[in-house]
Order: sequence, then structure tokens, then C-alpha cells
Amino acid sequence: MAKSPIRITFFIIALLIVGIGLFFFFRSEDPSLTLNETIELIEAQYGSAPTEITLKDGTYYAVIKREDGLYEIEISEETGTILSLVPVEDNSTEATDFLSAGEARERVLQLVPTDAVIKDLELKEDVTPPIWAAEVENTEGDGEIDIHAKTGEELRNTLQTENGQQSNYITEQEAIDIALREINGVVDDVDLEDADGRMVYEVEIEDQETDEDVTVIIDAVTGQIIQFEY
Repeated sequence: MAKSPIRITFFIIALLIVGIGLFFFFRSEDPSLTLNETIELIEAQYGSAPTEITLKDGTYYAVIKREDGLYEIEISEETGTILSLVPVEDNSTEATDFLSAGEARERVLQLVPTDAVIKDLELKEDVTPPIWAAEVENTEGDGEIDIHAKTGEELRNTLQTENGQQSNYITEQEAIDIALREINGVVDDVDLEDADGRMVYEVEIEDQETDEDVTVIIDAVTGQIIQFEY
């Protein structure tokens, strides 16, 4: 038996109503990012979870910690678009770990005779390791002292003392003794050199076992063997 045209019409209208209802239902769902979705987005993008995150006027503001410092990220709540990534603190070589000028001055004065005067003191961050470089003067003349900008370790000292030796350096004979404890041979030459801002002794020895010349490079301040050159 054929269906009534009226029933068919009502059936079609009902389908239309359901379809329109579903359309507006899904359209009305909030497409905005949730807090958890925003955190997941940040982790996926930068490999780090935010240390803090807030939502204000449709924008998420998050702070993340990276190897070179803290950064603030702005992300659109509606689209998930990253709007900006800016540093929120000075990220320059962990500057807060450096000795202050006063601390560096005090450390340099510990390394020189009591009559020495610091003429100039400069922080050099663009060298490795970063240093405080001091120009020093005493009755024997002028000299330069470099200390590690973080630890205060003496790295170089060209100031002469009353006996003509470099201040706080091991003696040439001490360098020879250190080298001969490692290499059995005859010393041919000893030189005090500036190796990229680090004062070293270069002790050249003729190895009695191999007849080869070996240069033992020794830190002039600590007496530590840096390397062997064959």
C-alpha cells in the first residue's frame, strides 16, 4: 500500500529538524583549547612543560624554562596559534653566577704582593672560560692577572715578584720534576708560554726508552699536566 503524501512530508520535515538541530549542536561546541590541551601543545612544541600558565582575554600566557633561560609564550585560546615567544630574563651566559667586580678585585689582591695596585679590571664574557682580567702594577713593573669569572681560579699571572719569578707560579725546576715523573729522559728545553690566556710550562724531554722528543705541557699555576705532545 502506498504511503500517504502527508506522512512522507512530515517524515522529511522531521529529518530536516533533526539535521538542523545536530548542525547547531556541533557548531555550538566550544572549539577553544582547554588548559590541558595548551600544556600538551607546549610540551610537544618545546619539549618542556610550562612552569606557570594563565588565561586572560582569550590568550594563554605560559612560562617555560629552557637551557638558556625563561621564556613567556602567548597562545590563542581560540585557534591554538602561538602568538609570541619572548625571554623574560637575561639569558646571557648565566651572568648572575659571575663574581662581582668587588669580589674579583678582592681575589686578585690575594694573588699579588701587598705593594701591588690594580690599574684596571674588566669582565670578559666572550672568551672561554669567561674571565676577570686585571692590569696590576707593583715596584717590579706591570703585569696582567686573569681569574675565572665564576670560580676565581687564577688562570694567568704575568706580574713579576722581587726575585724575578712570576707571582704564584710553580718554578721551572718544579715543572721539570713533574715532567720527569711521567717521562724518563733528558730535558732539552723549558719554556713558560701563554697558551690562549693560560700560562703553561712546556718541558721538552728526549724519551730514553723511545728516543723520541716529548713535550709535557704543565699548568704554571697548579702544576697539573695538561697534555703530552709527541
